[in-house]
Amino acid sequence: MASLLYNLGRLAYKRRWWVLALWTAVVLGTGGAAVAFHGTMSNKFSIPGTESQRVLDQLKEELPEAAGGSGAVVFHAPSGSFTPDQEQAIGDALARLRDIPEIQSAANPFELQNQIDAGAAQLAEGKTQLEAAKTQITEGRQQLDAQQAQLDAAAAAGAPGMDQALAQLQTAREELDAGAKEIAANEETLALGQRKLDAAAGMRTVSADGRSAVTQIQFAGSIYEVKPEVREEVKAIITEASGSGVEVYLSQSITQDVSEVLGTAEIIGVGVAALVLIVMLGTLIAAGLPLLMAIIGVAVGVGGTFALSGVIEMASVSVFLALMLGLAVGIDYSLFIVNRHRTQLLHGMAMEESVARATGTSGNSVLFAGLTVVIALAALAVPGLPFLTIMGLAGAGTVALAVLVALTLTPAMLGFIGTRMVSKGAWDKARTANAAAAEKAARAGTSAEALEEAADQEHSRHGWGAFVTRHPIIVLSVTVLALAITALPAAQLRVALPDGGTEPVNSDAYKAYTTLGESFGEGVNGPIIAVGKLPAGLSDAESEKLQYDVADQSSGT
Repeated sequence: MASLLYNLGRLAYKRRWWVLALWTAVVLGTGGAAVAFHGTMSNKFSIPGTESQRVLDQLKEELPEAAGGSGAVVFHAPSGSFTPDQEQAIGDALARLRDIPEIQSAANPFELQNQIDAGAAQLAEGKTQLEAAKTQITEGRQQLDAQQAQLDAAAAAGAPGMDQALAQLQTAREELDAGAKEIAANEETLALGQRKLDAAAGMRTVSADGRSAVTQIQFAGSIYEVKPEVREEVKAIITEASGSGVEVYLSQSITQDVSEVLGTAEIIGVGVAALVLIVMLGTLIAAGLPLLMAIIGVAVGVGGTFALSGVIEMASVSVFLALMLGLAVGIDYSLFIVNRHRTQLLHGMAMEESVARATGTSGNSVLFAGLTVVIALAALAVPGLPFLTIMGLAGAGTVALAVLVALTLTPAMLGFIGTRMVSKGAWDKARTANAAAAEKAARAGTSAEALEEAADQEHSRHGWGAFVTRHPIIVLSVTVLALAITALPAAQLRVALPDGGTEPVNSDAYKAYTTLGESFGEGVNGPIIAVGKLPAGLSDAESEKLQYDVADQSSGT
């Protein structure tokens, strides 16, 4: 493989104009295809065959209004309970949100809490009235029983006109029985109401201390499909409520936006890499070449991914992965060859031979490392999850392109750059060192190459490398022990998806997460959606009772 790469490097050096023209055509063609054929990144994730996906599909089919994404908005009154003006300001802001076409609902938390509290009060009042009615029925029965005894005694004494009195008594008894049946029916209704209240006992939209309120904004589509401008509009409208002295926090699902491919972090990373390369290599040209090669590889890889998004449903995270990996490996792979070539030039090797040999030696490492990464990323297709497969293949394709750029375009560019790869100061030091080595070799009666090889052999018998080779068991034991100690925390590792609790402590998402937990209790930040299917043929009352039975069983888990 080294000889093939050696010949490839020599060919790229000799035919550098053709190589440059070919890659220019590839970049322009990929860019044109991305502009002409790109689709919309869906950011919609599905895991076919799983229970959670079946629940989401069922919700979308049978309850489409509940299938969209949602995000929480938390309001907090730092000085105490909400004032009427603050409640009005919050209600007005939420009313404006409901006018946005992409939002299905944004309920007023104070109105909802009032309805919940009013329902509980009505239930308590109904119980009081029911107990009073039952007492009246009991007292009425006692009075009728007393009258019945009097009439029975009078009838036994032969008193006249008893039939009419007995008929009136019977009518009164029937009225009491009807009242008792009505009370029993109302009692059953109240029992169902109590069960409903118990099932929703943990649901509050205003905290018990009255200092925090929360509302859920229900979007028409998936939360990942909400456009950035809609998110910004939501933030702008909600933030107006903070002018009344209320702290407003939006949850992670609203504040998080993954629509931008190139962000501040990527720009800072490239800048830091450029600074390090300049310090290491000494010239802007030498430092800029690995960056340029990485950018070209990323441009082709990401451009191709965008072009395919028109025919393949693709999430923007696929582009992010391709971008990050392409920048990382693109710089490294090109730097391997550039640094080897630079070192060989300083030792006096001819330009063409240096380019070919750098490609054959360092290029071998580049090819092996690149294939390893490509295979690992392509293995993401093994679980059979569509979004994970596309993500892995997009990253693998970009890494493969980074390898091709390093093995073909980098040698060609080294031919264009020539001796400008090395700074003037480095050249002066190298000439002085080479002249001294030649003079020393002449005095020793040997060649400079042989003298350098002897020096390398002598150097290999000292230092860290020599110690490792002489004491392999000790080094291996210490290394394994150090790795084991380092890996000990992994025994307590808990894996989960990121949420508001993993956001920066000064962010709205983190404050919304912590305020919800502190004001409304544990578990409110991690709801679980369960979907049940009622048996056929049930009446409304039976269906309602079955729902409460399920709620009672679920509350005990």
